[in-house]
Amino acid sequence: MISPGKRTDAKPKMKIAEIIRNENLESLEEMDRLRLEIQQYLQTNMINRLKLIEDPDNKQLTPELLDTYFRSHERQENTKRLLQYMLAFLANIPEPNQISQEPVNPVSQFKEFVQYQVGLLKEKDVIQAITREFNRQNMHEQDNNWFYEARIMDKRLELELMLKEVRVDSCEMHLLLFQVLENLSLFWFEIGREDVRQARRSDIYVYKLSRLLQSKLKKNKTQAIAARS
Repeated sequence: MISPGKRTDAKPKMKIAEIIRNENLESLEEMDRLRLEIQQYLQTNMINRLKLIEDPDNKQLTPELLDTYFRSHERQENTKRLLQYMLAFLANIPEPNQISQEPVNPVSQFKEFVQYQVGLLKEKDVIQAITREFNRQNMHEQDNNWFYEARIMDKRLELELMLKEVRVDSCEMHLLLFQVLENLSLFWFEIGREDVRQARRSDIYVYKLSRLLQSKLKKNKTQAIAARS
């Protein structure tokens, strides 16, 4: 789809996805560093949220601001759980026969967290934030908002169709979920004009982990085929 607007400045020399692909994330040392970095990020975010709500100066928060806070809190909590699951999957991605023995189906829960992330693309404030970002960067004129709203809807429908293919009793279930997250992360990078300085840390972490876990699954599959032959 060709944008009706024109960009007014040059693209960065290298896209954020290209920068990440050039990193050797699969080395044990880099994987451990990434795991520790994400854990620290999650812990810091949790502490900052607690400080905000417990701050005496915030006792006069209006109902509107409280609504915004708790909506943001819910979204951050979903991202936190998503990342925690992905970190756990680095150590072990459960097979369908292992999942059936668990009291709570981790893949079903993980799928719900992924669905929540995709569902944000139909939230009014999210759509407004995306169009404001395009406006801020002078990427289009304001009367072209409809064009970018249509792009957001197209991306959401694309990802929802991918999610419909995910069956929690299938060996391909994890791979499809990680592909959805990679696709969604790339869309967020596009919103930030592929600039690493504009990307949210959580999106970078989701993208890195989704690629790592896809690679892990493909290696496991190759090893399983080799073992049977």
